[in-house]
Amino acid sequence: VTVISRISCAKSTGPFGLTGVDEDGFASNYIESEFLLYNKNHFLAYTQIRGNVPLFFEVENALLSNKKVVFTKNDEMNEVALDKHMESMMLKHGNVYVINALNNKTNEEALSNKYKQLVSKRGIPMFNIDISRDSLKNSPHKLSYQLKDAILEIGALCYDIKKKVYVGKQLGIFRINTLNSIEKPGLIEKVISRDVIELSLKEIGKVASNDLILKHDLVWDENNAALLTVYEKSSRRHGKKAFEGISNTSVTLHDPIHDYISMELGKRRGEYSSNSEISIFTGSFNVNAEMSEQDINSWIFPTDESN
Repeated sequence: VTVISRISCAKSTGPFGLTGVDEDGFASNYIESEFLLYNKNHFLAYTQIRGNVPLFFEVENALLSNKKVVFTKNDEMNEVALDKHMESMMLKHGNVYVINALNNKTNEEALSNKYKQLVSKRGIPMFNIDISRDSLKNSPHKLSYQLKDAILEIGALCYDIKKKVYVGKQLGIFRINTLNSIEKPGLIEKVISRDVIELSLKEIGKVASNDLILKHDLVWDENNAALLTVYEKSSRRHGKKAFEGISNTSVTLHDPIHDYISMELGKRRGEYSSNSEISIFTGSFNVNAEMSEQDINSWIFPTDESN
């Protein structure tokens, strides 16, 4: 059981911030998270996306309680950016279901209303989820009830390992936002992921055990805590390198198809390759912005006939 989160670095001003999109439709705080569950019989995968509202906006007085959302572009430019953003997700994930978790009773209302208007204009399903963090933690069923039908429509990727057939497929994706899409969207993703596990296992005649749910919640909590730490580090280093603080260690990416092909090619190396011994002469010469007074022909053209 694990969760993998991929932080997008495509936005021109950096991955994080209290802003919306750029001219190419890339949004701040855009994170694609994938939950993975597998055993000897089945493999289950489910992907969700969180990110700031994909419109042109900035937040004034970001450190104060009276934050103010300011729109930096006109409606026409907002429509273009939103189209680019949504089209890129549709090409990759299929149908998009927007979960708008902005607070409609605060200074976020204007941003929420503009977002609702433009999303509705394009016929994209939207769920307005004005639920507090405490409610998400203590009463997750309030969210589950509103999203149940959409969860069933989207489905989840499920593969039967023994029969070698897909018994389920994810046909769309939830795109979740708040004003600053890191912590609260992570809680929403956790609730949705838990519902997906229970429904998917039920489809194949299994029941999600209490132990599985506990481990599921644990990996989501650890994942969201790690993302929040990365975000806070990046915020403190604002004005330095755009991506500084995202990772302090090297990351190894594994491509299972490439690894398999490499292994098979290694087994049959004798069919397409041969070995021979060669000698290579190498040299290094630092002229230090000076002309050489020595003859360097013997260095450039070695005459050893054995080579």
